[in-house]
Amino acid sequence: HVYDSKDPLIPSAGAGIYQLAPSLTGLVNRTGHFPAPTALQYDPRVLRQALTLMLKASAQKLSLWEMPAFQLDLVDVTRQVMSNAFIDVYQDLVKTYNSTMQGAPRSRSNRPSDPSRAVAAKGQKLLLFIEAIDAVLATNEHFTLEKWLDDAQYWAKKSGNDKLLSFNARSQVTVWLWESSGLNDYSARAWSGVTRDYYKTRWAIFVDGLKNATKTGSLD
Repeated sequence: HVYDSKDPLIPSAGAGIYQLAPSLTGLVNRTGHFPAPTALQYDPRVLRQALTLMLKASAQKLSLWEMPAFQLDLVDVTRQVMSNAFIDVYQDLVKTYNSTMQGAPRSRSNRPSDPSRAVAAKGQKLLLFIEAIDAVLATNEHFTLEKWLDDAQYWAKKSGNDKLLSFNARSQVTVWLWESSGLNDYSARAWSGVTRDYYKTRWAIFVDGLKNATKTGSLD
């Protein structure tokens, strides 16, 4: 299932949609090598079932919570389950926005006085979901930007290239060689810190743009 992809259209590790630059199109079910694929080669229900079994096991055997390997796997599986669920949250926002912009008919009972209210509500739900993903990641140091930067600083002090390695550590997990737009999000990481301060910030700008567009009638 999850770790046994035989689909030639998905030849590399995929990325969650929340990790990518926001867009109204082109993010869902993407295949190929680069940009990173977002299509799932497995039924997401299988992974949800695996998470349920892990939680049941930990409830029956509390000592599992003391095992570093179990802790890491639990965060990893939870992260991916939430990443998969984010697809629906994102598509719900896009659908609401498109319906608003196309003037889709709505009943008197649910017609907001401000057409941006529905988009704002869906956008807020999306941003809170990203915060929840970050909160999960923050429970294990191996899923944090802080550990990555601390390790970079450790080697920076040994080499004497503090500024260079500090810059590279940040750029590698975000724009990575910003002069080349083709590498943007190439090394996207599902880490606390990156998710909260980088991914969420981009999506917040995107949501604000959609809300403004419902008022002006254009994304320009």
